[in-house]
Amino acid sequence: MRLGTSAILVFCLVVLAARAEPLADGETLSEAVDRIEQAHKQSPWPVSQQMIEELRPALADATPVLRTRVKLMEARNMLLDGQYDRALEMLDAVLVEPVDHVRRLRALELSINANYIIQDYERAFNLLAGALSLFAMVDDDAQKADILTLAARLHSEVGEHALALESAAESLELANRTRDARTIYNALYSLVLVQKNAGLIPFAIERSRELWERSQQSGDPVSVGTAMGLIGSVRNAAGQHNEAIGWLRRAMEKNRETGFLAGELEARKELGKALIETGDQQEGVDILLELINRPDGRKNWRDLMEIHSALSEIYHAQGLYEPAMRHLRQYRIASQRFNDEQRVRRVAYIQAEFENQRRNQELELLRQRSRLLEMRETTVEATRFNRTLGLIVLAVIGILLVGLLLRFSVDRRRFRMLSEIDGLTGLFNHRRFHHAAEEALRAAREQGRVSALVAADVDLFKQVNDFYGHRAGDEVLRKLGALLREQFPAPCITGRIGGEEFAIFLPDHNRLQAQQRIHEFRDRIRPIDYEGRSIEVTLSFGLVESRRETRLENLRARADQAVYRAKRAGRNQIVDAADLGDR
Repeated sequence: MRLGTSAILVFCLVVLAARAEPLADGETLSEAVDRIEQAHKQSPWPVSQQMIEELRPALADATPVLRTRVKLMEARNMLLDGQYDRALEMLDAVLVEPVDHVRRLRALELSINANYIIQDYERAFNLLAGALSLFAMVDDDAQKADILTLAARLHSEVGEHALALESAAESLELANRTRDARTIYNALYSLVLVQKNAGLIPFAIERSRELWERSQQSGDPVSVGTAMGLIGSVRNAAGQHNEAIGWLRRAMEKNRETGFLAGELEARKELGKALIETGDQQEGVDILLELINRPDGRKNWRDLMEIHSALSEIYHAQGLYEPAMRHLRQYRIASQRFNDEQRVRRVAYIQAEFENQRRNQELELLRQRSRLLEMRETTVEATRFNRTLGLIVLAVIGILLVGLLLRFSVDRRRFRMLSEIDGLTGLFNHRRFHHAAEEALRAAREQGRVSALVAADVDLFKQVNDFYGHRAGDEVLRKLGALLREQFPAPCITGRIGGEEFAIFLPDHNRLQAQQRIHEFRDRIRPIDYEGRSIEVTLSFGLVESRRETRLENLRARADQAVYRAKRAGRNQIVDAADLGDR
């Protein structure tokens, strides 16, 4: 019996020795993973990925913890290479495994970042809630700071700039405690990005010098490239285009060197815009056209909107009206898709917040129910007074439940309304307007009645924003929205279908009646007072009658052509599509 036990012990020692055998030059598997992680932080991602591939045969004998560390590095490499689906598949596999809180938080951080990049905001916010719930179980301030940087970026994307700035400031405070240059850089990057998105350009410029210093101290080449790109973008937003060009050219080279595809494309877009502003129009146009024609699987509609707008203005200034019109159409398509995406982002944020509140309320109800059960158990042999008291408590909880259910119903209706109404003007948003006008057009066609569609575009709106500021531009749109609601009540349908674009559907109106209504509306437009200054506002109108048309999309296209003709003819005019000669 002793001999058998000794043999087993010897066998186990041999197996353990074989598993701990150095891979090369006395290095163990754990030391090899440590070495790869060091390269992962300091070198372009292909370097660490090549090291992982060389180590892969030995990973079959690795512990679950070592394999998880390698998977997290691979997932980040895939993100930098633009292989988002592969990265998410790898991270999902890690998240279903029984890993410790620290590595689970890291996997959630990478997954949030990937979903943020591919614009799956609903999943990103859900993962963010899961990551924040782990904060109490993790002592690493660096990890918490990194999660809060992502929270800042997500809130910034859905227009919650106050929350974004709050998260960025909290992230920077935690990062400064760690004294880790890379963590401080990540937090500072998010703060500058959020300040830029919120229009706080002077503050973003002020922080740019520190951002550049921290990127170099981080020892991470990806951080250096992304810092250059953001600083160039901030300079662009501030109108310092010549300075922006230098930063952006270096950012493109650095991001190409590190293999960070998304960073290279963003820097390229900003460079094209800067070159056009400084007079190097041909090079800028070539760069922007190259970006448009990239065979990418996913489209960034905000970028495409900016690019088509810039190209349309350039071609129009050069007198090349056909390509100017083509890019203007593409700009409107991109603008519509971007507005749709913004609505989806906003709804995803609202749903995530609503779901979080609902979960908290359910937990509170469960706690109250648990307390109620405890009370009932302790009052089984109590007096009638105590039983009556228990019934009263039960009734109060029932009233609370009814109140909460009513609150859920009210909130749900409110969120549904928010998803259909443009928050600035109070008009229908693009999607709701299209749906309502389609139904009205279908009803008119079935009853043999004529209708009219009017497209309206604020003249020289970009100059209003540039000269008076974006808040003044918002005030102009708000006042126009109020006047449209007043002048075109139901059954007319009014909507904001783009940045400064409006649409009006007029049931039972022929072209002459529609023209009369537009003239009445124009007579009501007055200069808009903003902070003691008077802003003159005019609009260009295009109208089309639906007598022989059955599809709203075709009516929209003809109305847009009429608006474009009104713009070319000097603006502040009404053009009837019937006068264009195409029908």
